[in-house]
Amino acid sequence: MQYDQADAVQKLSGVMKFESWIRFYFIKEEGESLVIRIPENALAKMQALYPEFMELVNLLNNEPITYEKSVNMVCQHMVSHYDGPVFPIGTVMDVMDTNAFQVEMQLFHVWMQHHEDQLDQGMFDFAKWTELFEAWKRSEPVQALMEKLMQSPLPTISCSTDTVH
Repeated sequence: MQYDQADAVQKLSGVMKFESWIRFYFIKEEGESLVIRIPENALAKMQALYPEFMELVNLLNNEPITYEKSVNMVCQHMVSHYDGPVFPIGTVMDVMDTNAFQVEMQLFHVWMQHHEDQLDQGMFDFAKWTELFEAWKRSEPVQALMEKLMQSPLPTISCSTDTVH
């Protein structure tokens, strides 16, 4: 089975971006723990708009969350939904090792950090996040940054407990 690397980068980075979006809007402090709490109306909207992510949503929702647990759930979702059913087995790890994937995720985290105030102004749905990110990515300064990042080694985002995501 052949696959398109750009498509794989887009799909797999989309899973990580979606999980970041969930944590951004739905994480709550409860005592000493952080818990993902997604209201019923938001769950219904996610089911309608993002059915491909609902298994991940259900794994995360109403659960105490740690960084390691989040990483494990995202990785479990990507491997079970993409390695074999969508791409050849082993593709998830191979794609995550590519510079294209690393740059995409690095840029996404830079975008989130620089736009946190804007994103906090109200609840943007995931499609809007994607739209805003893609528009930002097309800007001239970001294009220059992307070219620079593509030529230098980046911290590795991977499915392990030392993941950066």
